[in-house]
Amino acid sequence: MKAQPVLLMVFFAGVVGMVAWSYYAVTRPAVQEQQSKQHERESLTADLQRCCHRKQSQSAQYEQYAHTASVEDAPSAATLFRALAHSERVQEFYCAELIGKLGSSYQSPSRILIFQGSTPTNIARSLARLNTLSDNEQTIHYHLTQGNRLVARLLIWVEAAEGRQRELLAAYASEHPDTTGAGYLVCPTCGNIYRSDHYDRYCPHCLTSARQFTRFTISNE
Repeated sequence: MKAQPVLLMVFFAGVVGMVAWSYYAVTRPAVQEQQSKQHERESLTADLQRCCHRKQSQSAQYEQYAHTASVEDAPSAATLFRALAHSERVQEFYCAELIGKLGSSYQSPSRILIFQGSTPTNIARSLARLNTLSDNEQTIHYHLTQGNRLVARLLIWVEAAEGRQRELLAAYASEHPDTTGAGYLVCPTCGNIYRSDHYDRYCPHCLTSARQFTRFTISNE
C-alpha cells in the first residue's frame, strides 16, 4: 500500500513529462520560425541602415562639391553636383521609410567625413568612387528569391541611379568644363537622374511622370 503514492508520483511525473515534450515538439517549429523571421528583419534593417548612411554621406559630399564649384565659377559642375546630391537624398528618404516599415527607425551616422578639393579633382574622385562600388546583382537576386521585394526594388533603384550618376560625371569630364548649359532632372520617387535635354516621359523604374521631376539648371544657382 505504501508503494501506491510513489507509483502515482512516478506516473504523474511521466504524464507531465509527456505533455511538456509534446508542447515543446509542437511549438518549437513556430518559435524557430519566429526567431528566423526576427533575425531576417534585423539583417534587412542593418543592410538598409548601411545604405542610408552611404546615401546621407554622399549627399553631404556632393553638396560640398557644389559649393566648391560655385566658388570656382564652374556653374555647370555646381548644377550637376546639386542634382546628384538631391538624387542621393531621395534614395536616403525612401530607404529610411523602408526601415520604418520593418518596425525600426533610421539612425543617422555619428559623423560624416567631407573631402575638399578643386572641381576637377572632385569630378575625378566622384567617378572613382562610383567605379569601385560593388555589383548588387547577387544581393538583388537574393532578396527577390526570398520575397523581400521592397528591399530588392530599393537596391535596383540605387544601382540604376548610380549608373546614371557615373554616366553624367563621365560626360562632364569628357566635355570642356561649363560649355554645356544642360540642366538635370531628378525623379522624386526613386532618385533616377537625367540630363534635361534627354529624359523619359515616365521614369522607367517607378513610373513617376516627368512632370513631377525636380529640375536643376544653372539659373537656379
